[in-house]
Amino acid sequence: MHNAYRAAPYHPAALTRAPSSTGPSRHECNICGKRFSRPSGLKIHVTTHTGEKPYVCSEDGCGRAFSVQSNMRRHVRIVHQGGGDDFEEDPTEGS
Repeated sequence: MHNAYRAAPYHPAALTRAPSSTGPSRHECNICGKRFSRPSGLKIHVTTHTGEKPYVCSEDGCGRAFSVQSNMRRHVRIVHQGGGDDFEEDPTEGS
Protein backbone atom coordinates (compact mmCIF):
# COMPACT_ATOMS: atom_id res chain seq x y z
CA MET A 1 0.00 0.00 0.00
CA HIS A 2 1.32 3.42 -0.84
CA ASN A 3 1.29 6.36 1.53
CA ALA A 4 -2.38 7.38 1.47
CA TYR A 5 -2.30 10.59 3.46
CA ARG A 6 -0.70 13.98 3.78
CA ALA A 7 -0.57 15.56 7.21
CA ALA A 8 -0.91 19.30 7.64
CA PRO A 9 0.41 21.17 10.66
CA TYR A 10 -1.79 21.52 13.70
CA HIS A 11 -2.70 24.83 15.32
CA PRO A 12 0.17 25.41 17.80
CA ALA A 13 -1.58 28.26 19.64
CA ALA A 14 -4.09 25.76 20.99
CA LEU A 15 -1.45 23.54 22.54
CA THR A 16 -0.15 24.21 26.01
CA ARG A 17 1.38 22.22 28.78
CA ALA A 18 -0.35 22.79 32.11
CA PRO A 19 2.46 24.44 34.11
CA SER A 20 1.85 23.09 37.61
CA SER A 21 -0.04 19.91 36.90
CA THR A 22 1.14 16.47 37.83
CA GLY A 23 -0.33 13.14 36.96
CA PRO A 24 -1.81 11.89 33.73
CA SER A 25 -3.48 15.04 32.31
CA ARG A 26 -0.60 17.38 31.58
CA HIS A 27 -1.40 18.64 28.09
CA GLU A 28 -4.17 21.22 28.06
CA CYS A 29 -6.18 22.82 25.27
CA ASN A 30 -6.00 26.57 25.78
CA ILE A 31 -9.30 26.99 23.93
CA CYS A 32 -11.55 24.86 26.16
CA GLY A 33 -9.28 23.66 28.97
CA LYS A 34 -9.66 19.96 28.26
CA ARG A 35 -6.59 18.02 29.38
CA PHE A 36 -4.85 15.05 27.83
CA SER A 37 -2.21 12.65 29.06
CA ARG A 38 -0.42 12.67 25.70
CA PRO A 39 0.38 15.54 23.35
CA SER A 40 -0.92 13.49 20.42
CA GLY A 41 -4.38 13.37 22.03
CA LEU A 42 -4.35 17.14 22.34
CA LYS A 43 -3.32 17.59 18.69
CA ILE A 44 -6.24 15.43 17.56
CA HIS A 45 -8.63 17.28 19.88
CA VAL A 46 -7.62 20.71 18.56
CA THR A 47 -9.14 19.84 15.19
CA THR A 48 -12.58 19.92 16.87
CA HIS A 49 -12.07 23.66 17.35
CA THR A 50 -10.36 24.49 14.07
CA GLY A 51 -12.33 22.24 11.73
CA GLU A 52 -8.98 21.27 10.26
CA LYS A 53 -8.86 18.01 8.33
CA PRO A 54 -5.16 17.42 7.78
CA TYR A 55 -5.35 13.79 6.61
CA VAL A 56 -6.28 13.63 2.94
CA CYS A 57 -6.91 10.46 0.96
CA SER A 58 -4.45 10.42 -1.91
CA GLU A 59 -6.23 7.79 -4.00
CA ASP A 60 -6.76 9.11 -7.52
CA GLY A 61 -9.94 11.14 -7.79
CA CYS A 62 -10.88 10.91 -4.12
CA GLY A 63 -9.38 13.68 -2.01
CA ARG A 64 -11.62 13.16 1.05
CA ALA A 65 -10.18 14.81 4.14
CA PHE A 66 -10.32 13.65 7.74
CA SER A 67 -9.55 15.19 11.11
CA VAL A 68 -8.28 11.89 12.54
CA GLN A 69 -5.67 9.75 10.81
CA SER A 70 -7.29 6.46 11.82
CA ASN A 71 -10.56 7.55 10.19
CA MET A 72 -8.70 8.23 6.95
CA ARG A 73 -7.01 4.83 7.13
CA ARG A 74 -10.36 3.15 7.70
CA HIS A 75 -11.77 5.02 4.68
CA VAL A 76 -8.92 3.76 2.48
CA ARG A 77 -9.39 0.19 3.71
CA ILE A 78 -13.17 0.16 3.25
CA VAL A 79 -13.63 2.25 0.12
CA HIS A 80 -10.46 1.75 -1.89
CA GLN A 81 -9.18 -1.65 -0.81
CA GLY A 82 -12.52 -3.42 -0.50
CA GLY A 83 -11.74 -4.42 3.08
CA GLY A 84 -15.14 -3.37 4.35
CA ASP A 85 -16.61 -4.74 7.52
CA ASP A 86 -20.02 -4.05 8.96
CA PHE A 87 -19.00 -0.47 9.75
CA GLU A 88 -20.51 2.40 7.81
CA GLU A 89 -18.38 5.51 7.31
CA ASP A 90 -19.38 8.65 9.19
CA PRO A 91 -20.72 11.00 6.48
CA THR A 92 -19.80 14.06 8.57
CA GLU A 93 -16.11 13.13 8.64
CA GLY A 94 -15.21 13.48 4.96
CA SER A 95 -14.85 16.67 2.99
